[in-house]
Amino acid sequence: MDQDDDEFTWDNFRAGLDHEIERLKLKDKSITKRKHVDHMWDSLRQLIMKSANENIKNKKVIKQKIKCAPEKKLSVYFDLRYIINRIQEIRSCITGLRNYPNQEMIDKWINYQNTIIKLKDKYELVTSDTIFTFLNNEQFHSYLDELNEIRKQLRIVFKLELNIMEQEQIISNIKKRCDNYKDDQGRMIQSITEKEMVSISIEKIYKKDHNGNEVLITDENQVIEETNRHFQTVAGSVNRKKPIQGRWKEQYKPQPHINENIYSSIMDASSYDEWLDII
Repeated sequence: MDQDDDEFTWDNFRAGLDHEIERLKLKDKSITKRKHVDHMWDSLRQLIMKSANENIKNKKVIKQKIKCAPEKKLSVYFDLRYIINRIQEIRSCITGLRNYPNQEMIDKWINYQNTIIKLKDKYELVTSDTIFTFLNNEQFHSYLDELNEIRKQLRIVFKLELNIMEQEQIISNIKKRCDNYKDDQGRMIQSITEKEMVSISIEKIYKKDHNGNEVLITDENQVIEETNRHFQTVAGSVNRKKPIQGRWKEQYKPQPHINENIYSSIMDASSYDEWLDII
């Protein structure tokens, strides 16, 4: 809030809020119950926003679209929520139903029942064929059992459809990534695994010469050569061919019971289906 701006200042905001509080006589209202507190706060909140809109510089912004959960893309999700809500509602009815339901309650639950019958047909759910009249508490108890059975079957349908949708999304995303990164396999793997691929670049290396003095090597070929030598000798021995002695000779001979062509295609490029299976 710019104090040099005569139109938009904290003083104007405060004065506007005080004016609205006086106009509605909020200070004169008595608070004796919880609902009075709720009403008072709701009124005060609206006055604060009204004074803010009039006395604070503001602009309208477009709310970014929030990505909804995957399950909310399925109609069965909302049908399942509908059944769960009816279960909660009928439990409340049973708790509050002392004698017999009034006609309004009976009509409401008959309408619910008609909607739920259509829902059962939609998903081919198999439950009781009983048509309930909701004339007494026993009818409500029986229909609660019916709703619980519908919920159980509908939950199975929901899980199946959710699994199918997730599999389709995975395949779709892999196809997109394969198309986007087909010329750069490293970036494709990094994108799929969502992990950063780190490489180490050795541009220089220190080596002790025959006199024990450290020498800096920067030549690329020499650096590669010395790096290879380091990893070949780091365990304390030089990597070289060694003669196989004794019974190990027989162990390392080609085994007659193994097909000699078993690894002939091991370096062939993976097929598309193999990629999907592995990923």
